Amino acid sequence: MTPLAAAVAGHTLLAALRFAGTAALAVVGAVAVARWLGPEEFGVYRLALGLVWALEVLAVLALPAAANKFVAELAAPGAARWRRAVVAGCLRRAALGWAAGFAALAAGHRAVARFYRRPALGPALLLGGLSVLPGALAAVMAGALQGLGRFRRTSAVALVHGALTLALTLVALAAGVGVLGLLAVLLAGNLLQAALLGTALGAALPAEAEAPPAELRRRLTRFARVMGALAVLNAVVWERSEIFVLGRFAGPEAVAFYSLAYTLAVHARRLAPAALGEALFPVFARLDGLRDRGGLARATADATRYMAMLGAPLALAGPLVAAPLIALAFGAAYRPAAPVLAILLVAAGAASVAQPASAALVATERYRFFLLASGALAAANVALDLLLIPAWGAVGAALANTTVQVAGAGAVLGAAHRLLGVAVPGVALARCLAAAALALALPAALRAWPLGDGLDLAATGLLFAAAYPLALAGTGALAPDDFRRLRALAARLPRPVRPAVDAVVRRVEACCP
Repeated sequence: MTPLAAAVAGHTLLAALRFAGTAALAVVGAVAVARWLGPEEFGVYRLALGLVWALEVLAVLALPAAANKFVAELAAPGAARWRRAVVAGCLRRAALGWAAGFAALAAGHRAVARFYRRPALGPALLLGGLSVLPGALAAVMAGALQGLGRFRRTSAVALVHGALTLALTLVALAAGVGVLGLLAVLLAGNLLQAALLGTALGAALPAEAEAPPAELRRRLTRFARVMGALAVLNAVVWERSEIFVLGRFAGPEAVAFYSLAYTLAVHARRLAPAALGEALFPVFARLDGLRDRGGLARATADATRYMAMLGAPLALAGPLVAAPLIALAFGAAYRPAAPVLAILLVAAGAASVAQPASAALVATERYRFFLLASGALAAANVALDLLLIPAWGAVGAALANTTVQVAGAGAVLGAAHRLLGVAVPGVALARCLAAAALALALPAALRAWPLGDGLDLAATGLLFAAAYPLALAGTGALAPDDFRRLRALAARLPRPVRPAVDAVVRRVEACCP
């Protein structure tokens, strides 16, 4: 295994562990909040968070990605002295953007509450808006630390933040607080996260801050503006337009069902696909800075193939796992969210496959493609929302979102092939889908004799975990190089588990045609 591959694997593992830990904490918190508030009040809470997102976008404007990219890019000798000034500039812009947005929010929060016919939204928007500032600053600092390769530190801070937020949430619920109390918990958690990341970043950056060249400042500003506009458009495509339209035309319960399903789908996507994308982004930025386009294309193609192995089960497993998962975690009151989750998992699978190509296009600053594609997809998403949500509610929102997500994934893969020379692994994707379908066939057949939500979910997970690696090997989705990489990774595991892992790798390899 090359040093670059080893670094990517290590950073991916850390990011995946962080996502797994924070996702578990977030899901436990969401379960507690949803069960305590009930669908209607939970919908108001999620609507408030969705509306506050507009302020978050104005404050952040892709500045975390800018800090990540340019701090990573300034790794060459003589360039590292500009890192502190780059990060300080990103933090300053985030604070100024938040101040402008919060002033507008303070002036218009009552009008927004009247539009949604929910007077309680007004004060919730103000308190939620206050929580955005430390959250935005924390996001910029986390991006800078990732650009420095400090994934271990960002993972530790994320887990501490998630654990404390969960503890405060449970205390607040036990005290009988409502939406405002929960937003106060969000503010406290964001303040702690910003303080911890600020301490870590201050120790990692050079003591002196030297102003970067004018050309670098212009590139950073252009990157932040363009990617900020893309963040708005992409958020419309992924979640926010659905929340806004549901809140107006379908009511808070539909918002609760959709946002709950969205939360579970996005956590499923982050566990491994987004973890690899996060680890790859600074690597792609460095390769682009070195003008190694061949290395960038090969790394993107390999990562896309691995994402297909992870994304295919997400796309196909929804009908089997959605209903028992929703019923077990959130209770019978939230069963209408099950078909919504099943549909959104298809979108999560498609987005996973496109994650490496998207990271490569962002790292190489392919702004024109993203602006044109995201604008068209956002317009299509809003049109589908307005067409489907009034009649179908949360299910219509999921159908609209998934249609656009699948189209967007195809556009990203096509652009990576056309602009960067990335070989799109279409055959590998088909093999991964076939392997996932084969591995899910037995759990699907067993549903003819239901065992109850808990046992059905456990049986599906265990049977799939046992069958999927064998199905990947049997369909040819795993190549000989993959087994060499697996053995190299196994050699880095703790000594007691290496023989068992090596035995599993040999057994799976024996199934290859």
